[in-house]
Amino acid sequence: MFEEILDVAQRPRIKKYISDDVLKRFKRTFPNTTEYIVLKSKVKISPDPDENYLLELSKDGKANFLISSDKPHILDLKKFGKTKIVSFHEFCQLHGIE
Repeated sequence: MFEEILDVAQRPRIKKYISDDVLKRFKRTFPNTTEYIVLKSKVKISPDPDENYLLELSKDGKANFLISSDKPHILDLKKFGKTKIVSFHEFCQLHGIE
């Protein structure tokens, strides 16, 4: 998942919103604040069925946040259970990583 986040953050349509400094701080912070999750739940509520695994991760991992850049799909949910669904930029703002 960490590699996917970094890959997406490097895409031109996303990178223009994220400074190199913010990305460096995120790389340092992220590994220290995450854990490995074994999926047990089955979720089928995302407008894009390929994204349901993200909601399953959020549920089984009791996540506070789900970070996504997928505007028309998962971000539209805004919240799933106790998990806030936010963009990378919103997450950085909320945690003072600007």
